[in-house]
Amino acid sequence: MTNQCPQERHPNATTFTFIAYDVCMRIRALPSVEELERKFDYDSSTGDLIHRKTGKIAGTRKSDGYIQIYFKGHYYRAHRLVWRLLTGEDPGDTTIDHIFGDRADNRIEHLRLATQSDQNKNKPTTRGYRWDERRHRFIAFISINGRYTHLGCYREEEDAREAHLEARLEHYGEVFTPAV
Repeated sequence: MTNQCPQERHPNATTFTFIAYDVCMRIRALPSVEELERKFDYDSSTGDLIHRKTGKIAGTRKSDGYIQIYFKGHYYRAHRLVWRLLTGEDPGDTTIDHIFGDRADNRIEHLRLATQSDQNKNKPTTRGYRWDERRHRFIAFISINGRYTHLGCYREEEDAREAHLEARLEHYGEVFTPAV
């Protein structure tokens, strides 16, 4: 039995391009490994997919930093195609994390499967401390399973930052990749 989507979709409706979706808003299955092998070579030193016929690097770097590749009538993010090509796995709705935060670096050793929660833990914008005007101190904190835990008050910003980073490593372990 096929899983039919009950909604009709206008043929001119735009689809989201950050991950390829089908008309039912499920993540579209990636092309087979065989299809990808026929079309692309993988350069392990750069992480680029290379068109076999032209020898040119496939895809376009988008404003969000990801490489996007048009293949068989659909747009795909290059890191998802690289993952499929080299592991044989279609990650489905699991995200692929760029371990060091460079969205254009698609070398397989710099990619890993991650949940959205894991991805959120790696956001470089998560400071984990703030200035408290009343106390004239920096307050360090961490969010664990949606609940904030107070880590302490510090005179120096660097001390609050260090307390937050240590707590992140302790609670998140290998998922967390501290920014250099």
